[in-house]
Amino acid sequence: MVGNGLGFGIVIEASEDVLVSECTVTESSNMAAFGISIAASPDVDYCCNNLNVSNTAIGFAGVCEGTHLNLNNLGKSAASANRGLDCLPGTILGQQVFNVPGTDLQRHRGNKFVSSTYSLYGARHQGTQTEVEESQIIVPNLLPPYYPAAAGVARVEPLTFFVTQSIAEVQDCDFNSECFGGQAPNFILNPNSRVAARGTFTGAAYSEMLNWESGQYLWKKLNRNRDLLGQDAVIDSFYQINQTGALSRLFDIQQGFNLVLDNSILEEGRILSDSIADLLANNNLANHVTAMERLRTKWKQHQSRLNSIFDTNIANQIRNNANNIPASNRLAEREHFTNR
Repeated sequence: MVGNGLGFGIVIEASEDVLVSECTVTESSNMAAFGISIAASPDVDYCCNNLNVSNTAIGFAGVCEGTHLNLNNLGKSAASANRGLDCLPGTILGQQVFNVPGTDLQRHRGNKFVSSTYSLYGARHQGTQTEVEESQIIVPNLLPPYYPAAAGVARVEPLTFFVTQSIAEVQDCDFNSECFGGQAPNFILNPNSRVAARGTFTGAAYSEMLNWESGQYLWKKLNRNRDLLGQDAVIDSFYQINQTGALSRLFDIQQGFNLVLDNSILEEGRILSDSIADLLANNNLANHVTAMERLRTKWKQHQSRLNSIFDTNIANQIRNNANNIPASNRLAEREHFTNR
């Protein structure tokens, strides 16, 4: 994809369980703001992308725990760029190292800072020390291309954002399990989980956002993998306290929307499958027209059923949940208003 404006090649916002693989973002002039811009999107895999832009290759904001950056080229190839990787205050990625399944082995993720220089910084994390530690990039050495260079001098802010480990590179995207697509997130408890459970992220203007987003992510994680309960008293207490709170109600609202969508997709698939078989079995014009009429009738009936299901069941549940969400902070209040 090629752009000439001041915007973004790819934007990922408030999403999860997404694979962004083998995309190339370029620019027709030195104007593009971001190759990829990500906000509040956990459990997303970025594999083998070529972000050939001169401003910022990739930027993160908010809770993006479970991010996997594999084998991406960051910056204008063999030319000057402003930034390779930028994380705003309040950003958490999860430590960037690949744990080889079924072994104790680890591999570094093989991201390359391909610009010859970075005029501002190659990689920067503007958050607290805790946020930096929960987002560290593991590299085999402090040399290009794994470590960015600026005017001949490698530049990372803060220096603790990158950690060296003498390990091999991750496998390429054809053999990397995280890059196949459809992989279930690796739900584990980590130090960040306990901070989220306590709601003790700090950082002035960003602490409220970080505590809210990390709490939502932890609640989803616990509900999707109940085996995580019973491992930590702080996290168990968080789960019990929030059974009837805003996190629980918002999760139920999202599940309600997902149920409507899933039912719609399944029914539409059945209708189309039956109709294709009907059309193939009726190859003369008159019968073909009759089969098309049957398809239109089935489609209208499906839409009517879907609307009825939503109006009589899901919509009322969603409205009831939304009306009972306590406006505990500005972010909860905003989601409460949107869902009503």
